[in-house]
Amino acid sequence: MSEQKKLKELTFCDLYISIDREDARYRKDRTSIVNTLNFVPPEYSADLADLRQLLALSLHQDFSIDHGGVRYRVARLVDVNGTWFVLSRGVTSIPKLESLGLDPAVVQQIQSLGRSSGLILIAGATGAGKTTTSGAILQDYLIRYGDLAVTIEDPPELPLSGDYAEGKGHCFQISVDEDEWELALKAALRYRPRYMFVGELRMPGAAFQVLRAAVSGHLVIATMHAGSVEQAVEGLVTLAAEKAGGIANILVADGLAGIIHQKLVLQLQATSLFASSSLGDPVRNLIREKKFGALTTIIEQQAAQRAEARRQQASGR
Repeated sequence: MSEQKKLKELTFCDLYISIDREDARYRKDRTSIVNTLNFVPPEYSADLADLRQLLALSLHQDFSIDHGGVRYRVARLVDVNGTWFVLSRGVTSIPKLESLGLDPAVVQQIQSLGRSSGLILIAGATGAGKTTTSGAILQDYLIRYGDLAVTIEDPPELPLSGDYAEGKGHCFQISVDEDEWELALKAALRYRPRYMFVGELRMPGAAFQVLRAAVSGHLVIATMHAGSVEQAVEGLVTLAAEKAGGIANILVADGLAGIIHQKLVLQLQATSLFASSSLGDPVRNLIREKKFGALTTIIEQQAAQRAEARRQQASGR
């Protein structure tokens, strides 16, 4: 019999475990164009059996679990031939914002927002690294500026809870069920947080509460599924409108601080849009008028301005 190993030693991003039979596959990464599944080697069978027992104890559809020093986000998958669990491997430490591969000018603009209020929306497809980017931003703020942060997630994925900047900053990390988002957000506001992180906006009540927090002096970071910056803005307005009615576009226009749309194709690729606090800001005006498609021009203009600033800096002007 081969020497037994721990799953944490295996390089993978996603793990698929059958609960009804001895079957487990893994995917090494999500960035390759062609990425086949692999059977988990037999030397991991003992640790896999321990993990399978832990999974069998849960009655939740989506949850997180810690095993062998690694946190996994878990989704239950009921197939016609039995039940599987899909585990996404979490990170053991949160990367620095500067290391993600974002445009340095975008990083500087995000960092400058740490002293302001509003909503920073991180959009993209599943597996695009939205939560990692959000965690890196929140970590940067807590280290740089201190103060109090509260995260509301289903389930928590990153190791954000605890002290920062020698105790000058602290983060409380809260797990919620799918139908508790709105109540959890209302409760979180009573904790007087400077920063809030809300995992995946998909409920109208949660979107409405996030926007209320953003326009009332808090800095909120949230994630959302969307195919582009423009779709993210329109989707947020549509989602919030189920609670806010005809003023949803006004709330988004007033509360939005910036949007990052990202995807992982061998490396992080991101498109950004930032709103300014000046009167007559064109980003906010277009959102108020529900002219979401017209935001493309401003996205391109902001990108061109950053490129020109880099050229001037390189030439020593």
